[in-house]
Amino acid sequence: EDLHQSNGIDVPLITQAQFKLMARSLACGLTRVCSMQFSRGENDSEKYPWLFAEEHEVHHMTTHLQTPEALDYMTDVYTWYTQQVADFLAELDSIPEGDGTLLDNTLVVWGSEISRGWDHQFTNMPFVLAGGAAGSIPMGKLYDFADQEHNRLLVSICQAMGLTEINAFGELDVGNGPLVFQG
Repeated sequence: EDLHQSNGIDVPLITQAQFKLMARSLACGLTRVCSMQFSRGENDSEKYPWLFAEEHEVHHMTTHLQTPEALDYMTDVYTWYTQQVADFLAELDSIPEGDGTLLDNTLVVWGSEISRGWDHQFTNMPFVLAGGAAGSIPMGKLYDFADQEHNRLLVSICQAMGLTEINAFGELDVGNGPLVFQG
């Protein structure tokens, strides 16, 4: 069942539990990679009852609107997502590992399957990279790779994880190689 099909399910509680499970699985070495999908992306049919008391159009339909009310709604929804990711980062940062924390040795990638819901664009997709990535990717900067497919980011992540033989990811990017992160 889709995580956001609330139907009486406590979505915030389940989300928090999933992130805690991921953090603990990484901490004890049960896994080196994990992923969390909040929903079916911008195509979900949730009304986010844990955020809004009043009725709203379903999320997917709201992403196509450009009214001030729709933009306020979207801001509230994405603020909730942002807080969940921030809580996960704090959880990773609370777990000692080596001379630092688990967050220092982890790369967290947060993104969406499209850049803009209202017109289903794939260009200029924003991604947040967080954590220390054990020093393999420079952090704390805003990078603009406007002319690059996001597949190149995935190549960069693979190479940061030691998979240096990977130079392409997927079939839609006609180029190859990692992104070049410059300060």
